[in-house]
Amino acid sequence: MPLIAKELRIERETLPFRLPKELATKISLYARFIDSSRDYVVARILEYVIGRDREFTAWLKEHGTDAAQALASTDAVRRHAGRPRTTTAQTTAGEADHVPAHR
Repeated sequence: MPLIAKELRIERETLPFRLPKELATKISLYARFIDSSRDYVVARILEYVIGRDREFTAWLKEHGTDAAQALASTDAVRRHAGRPRTTTAQTTAGEADHVPAHR
């Protein structure tokens, strides 16, 4: 048996959101206080709040499956929205030499 427990591998997702600077600083300081990452601190805070919200727990029991499916389909659309399209078509003469102006 190993002396160190195997790291838990969980699926993670990056969420693009912004926080007030003062709150972001507090999260960083709290992370330093408990010698952990900011990601860990934010995840634990959210788990704590969501886990103790009795109204949300009741709502989730009522709408859990439907809400989870709706969220999953919305997330799938959002994940694919900004991806560039790929084509298998050959480039026409002149396209290969074209350099976008924003480069």
